[in-house]
Amino acid sequence: MSEEQVIERLDNLDRRVDRIEQFLPTLATKAEARALIDEAVAPLATRDEVRALIDEAVAPLATKAELCEEGERSRRHMLMLFEDMRAEVRLFMESHNLLERRVAKLESRGRRRVQ
Repeated sequence: MSEEQVIERLDNLDRRVDRIEQFLPTLATKAEARALIDEAVAPLATRDEVRALIDEAVAPLATKAELCEEGERSRRHMLMLFEDMRAEVRLFMESHNLLERRVAKLESRGRRRVQ
């Protein structure tokens, strides 16, 4: 490396050091950084507090067994409703068929009278 190149590199290095020296006073010290972190972390809940909150929130929820039991109870109820509806439809159809026969009988009487 030539003498000029060495001088140029040293000048570049001096400029960089000057910029660093200007920037350094604006940086927080280790103690200041630690104090800022402690201040930010202090209001956070501890692990035990978070677990207690979760347990409190989960407590009123149904268990898997309770959900299965309720599902089975609902299934039985729906089957009863379905069977009841089926019986009502059957009764409606029987009534409808009876009415159709009566209407047909009345229509045939009316035709006989007209002739």
